Amino acid sequence: MLDSLSRQQLAELNYVLARWGQSGDPNVTAVVALYTWSVTDAGTYNSHGMSDDDYVARAPSEARSTILSLLAQMRSEAPAYAVTDPSLSLSLSLDMTDQYAGTLTVAANPSHLQGTADLSGAVFGDGSTSLTLGAGQFGITGTPADGASSYQIGASMSVAADGYGAKVDLYTAGASEQRIIASVAGAPGNLAASTQTPQIDLDFQPVIGTQVASRYIGEGDPFVDQLAVSVTKGTWTSLDDASIPITATGTLYGPFDQQPAEADSPPVGAPVAGTEQLTLSGAGDYTSAGSITAPSSGFYTWVWQIDKDAQGDLGRYLAGSYTDRFGRVTETAVVPFQPKAVSTAQQRLVVPGDPLTDRLVVSSVNDPWLKVDGQPIPVILEGTLYQVPGTRPPTQNAAVNLDAVPIGTVTVTATGPGSYISPVVTAPAAGFVTWVWQVKKAFGEPREIEDFTTVLAVRPHSRPKLQGRLKSR
Repeated sequence: MLDSLSRQQLAELNYVLARWGQSGDPNVTAVVALYTWSVTDAGTYNSHGMSDDDYVARAPSEARSTILSLLAQMRSEAPAYAVTDPSLSLSLSLDMTDQYAGTLTVAANPSHLQGTADLSGAVFGDGSTSLTLGAGQFGITGTPADGASSYQIGASMSVAADGYGAKVDLYTAGASEQRIIASVAGAPGNLAASTQTPQIDLDFQPVIGTQVASRYIGEGDPFVDQLAVSVTKGTWTSLDDASIPITATGTLYGPFDQQPAEADSPPVGAPVAGTEQLTLSGAGDYTSAGSITAPSSGFYTWVWQIDKDAQGDLGRYLAGSYTDRFGRVTETAVVPFQPKAVSTAQQRLVVPGDPLTDRLVVSSVNDPWLKVDGQPIPVILEGTLYQVPGTRPPTQNAAVNLDAVPIGTVTVTATGPGSYISPVVTAPAAGFVTWVWQVKKAFGEPREIEDFTTVLAVRPHSRPKLQGRLKSR
């Protein structure tokens, strides 16, 4: 009986028996019997002067429409869903420009099969490693262990395929017993597939953010930079349970006479104060060695880089090189400039009531004179003319004679190195006079200017030439 059926007929019969054959509803049972009879013994089913489904007349009248409707459904679904050779296949594809994002592709026959897919080394979009799904493509994300230099992603899937295939079971107890046809029994998961990616090499990308330890430092003091190292891709690779060492090189550019403009790279010919190397062994905070000292006034800015090609064999674990931007304010230290003023009296012999002025030659003793927004930082010098008691010119001293009497005070604003003439002070009486010049941050000067005090004393001749020297307070 069954040997005469085609593989497609056996598959359709298997589908119907698997889906409806175990029902306890007498109407469904009747439909399964009619369907099975019509397929396995179509000649007899249509004999005895009865046509096709006229056997339904044996059922109660109120059940006949239900039986015929379900019979039509079976005959419609069986050709559509029956599969002679059910199968399941899996494939994993990864976008290797990103060692983490991939796609799991599921192909099933029949296409509506569903089962549980399990991942190793990856998760589905919802963060789970196990998901019930059918045919299609599903995004996955690799989850290698922290510090791993490589990993693999695996996928396995099983589906219950009872009722599919071109075969059924025929049960018979003896020649006189009724024969029973049943769907082929199979345990859940009787279709299974698995796949695994090749070994996926991993890399990571360290980056460096820095900030100088001190915005202002003195001439001769060390430049110290504070580094914050992080990873923008992957995790820091470990070998033999230790993070691999990566060498970073810091170049300190300067001096510049003003804050350099931020740019991707230093300007051609930018002066270099020195370089330092630092070994990085993972994300975290680091401090530069401070081996470079301030040679002169100016703005000095750090640029840190990680050169992949300079790491030797370890370079293969880096996604690429990294270079910090040039001219960042947070990475720039300032060495203040030290103004100097040399004073020369403009008058030699005067009488009471004559105007007195002083000539100042102003410069920076530690190069260069610093600028803000392209303009030299103005320095306000305060000059006081003193009447000195006695009949002889005073000697040069570090401090003003306590008996000296101030006659008048004027200011000169120096807008860069050069020569300046002071405002007029009138001599009130005969005698020796001397100028004393000074500049202090207390006058409101920018921090880029160091404190200094200038004391100018006379030389012993009738037309005093006033010279000065600097004294730090």
